[in-house]
Amino acid sequence: ASRGWTAASLVPPQQQAWFPLIQLAPAAAFFGLLSWDRRRRYLEQHPDVLLRRRARRALHRQRRILQRAARASDASRFAAAAVSALRVACAPHYPAEPRALVGGDVLSLLADLERSGRAGQVVRRFFAVTDAARFGTTAANAAELLSLQPELEHVLEQLEARL
Repeated sequence: ASRGWTAASLVPPQQQAWFPLIQLAPAAAFFGLLSWDRRRRYLEQHPDVLLRRRARRALHRQRRILQRAARASDASRFAAAAVSALRVACAPHYPAEPRALVGGDVLSLLADLERSGRAGQVVRRFFAVTDAARFGTTAANAAELLSLQPELEHVLEQLEARL
């Protein structure tokens, strides 16, 4: 003896305000899928776009690590993060893993004046200290590299602009 379903109003659904929006939902879904497919095909034809985007993200991550190490005055971590950031910024220009790049690869991406100028000296100094710490028998003094942070930031900005 229950009454069953009751109607909220006697106006048919076709005359409700929300009904035209429901009719547009399949068209919106179709155009969404169409634009997604176009973007996927574009990125499939231009993989360098994704490679550079990933490199930019990794460079920003390395720069944060670099700044944390500089604030903490941890010279060895600062030097390692600086070299890693330089490698990550240059990796999309070579068909190589960032860890496989050496100082000469980074220097070849700098302009001629910068390569022989202060920027080149900064890059060489960072790679020399980290290579000595990594492969040498004696520990290299990385404390002096903390004073080179502004020059390093300038070099990283130039390399990021080329990404």
